[in-house]
Amino acid sequence: MSWLSALAISGLVVGVSVSMFLCGGLLPAGLCTILNTSFSGSLAYVPSLVALMVVGVILHLRKHRATDWVLSALCVYFVSLIFRTLDGWPNGQAIGCMVREVGEQTILLGTHSIWHILNAITLYLLLRALIENPPRLPAA
Repeated sequence: MSWLSALAISGLVVGVSVSMFLCGGLLPAGLCTILNTSFSGSLAYVPSLVALMVVGVILHLRKHRATDWVLSALCVYFVSLIFRTLDGWPNGQAIGCMVREVGEQTILLGTHSIWHILNAITLYLLLRALIENPPRLPAA
């Protein structure tokens, strides 16, 4: 992948992600309400999921060596979004809740920590793809 392609894809991902979080300016208020309440706010992360899918398909079509890393990251990220959605849904009640009894007190630990752990794995896979397949430098 050339530097220009990598920069264009990165810009697209950042642009779409930022626009999803800038409710009020770029997005209508009604859409912001839907994004923040549907699926525990996980819909705001769908653009990055789609971007990973698009990049993975492009790499696959080009038979690039980083394809397996990127598609693996896509799968891990998809699972992480499931755990994020289960945490605190619906109405703040965690579906995938881990219960811990401390004395007479019950502590509910949601699946949000699993979301963060899987996101760290996603970033690891994407960094490995980049480290093992660095962009070609333009000829001087």
